[in-house]
Amino acid sequence: MALTSLASIRIEPGATGDSLIASLRALLRYHGADADESDLAALTRLNRTEDASQHRHELVESAARLYGLELRDLHPPDAAPLPITPPEFAAHFRDSYLPFITQSLDRGKPAMAWMGWPKPDERKWGLIVGFDATSGQCMGITMYSSAPVAMSAAPVQVFVVVSYESTQPTREQIAAAMNLIKQR
Repeated sequence: MALTSLASIRIEPGATGDSLIASLRALLRYHGADADESDLAALTRLNRTEDASQHRHELVESAARLYGLELRDLHPPDAAPLPITPPEFAAHFRDSYLPFITQSLDRGKPAMAWMGWPKPDERKWGLIVGFDATSGQCMGITMYSSAPVAMSAAPVQVFVVVSYESTQPTREQIAAAMNLIKQR
């Protein structure tokens, strides 16, 4: 299946209104796959009692893999500069992670990013769909942006697409993955 233009990607809030699930679903749809929102919520433990924004990323890669999407995190999740991002992190992001993001974009692959978006989405997930070389800023979309917006800060978590292989998991495979998650 041919990929659509990065500029045409849209993130729909869905019933949960969760930015991680909405961004992951948009990324899957871009690659020609789809996933049920409630399945992704379970696979990423949306109902977990802990602060979901800081822990659910741990299951993003395995959830995406079920649908044939291989992701790579650019910043070790445990090293995320939280709760306050120090000013020097922007230079670290620019020097260490931005080259991987621009390579991904050059291959026609958006990147999924947490934080760094302009208000009111500054602590939400979204998709980086472009890079403005003049300003040096990543451009992307969130659930509430109708057109790409410039990121206002360096995101603290980014996943780039390594590969995609068209697959649709069976109900049994999804149930088995959910059972493994419950056992953790």
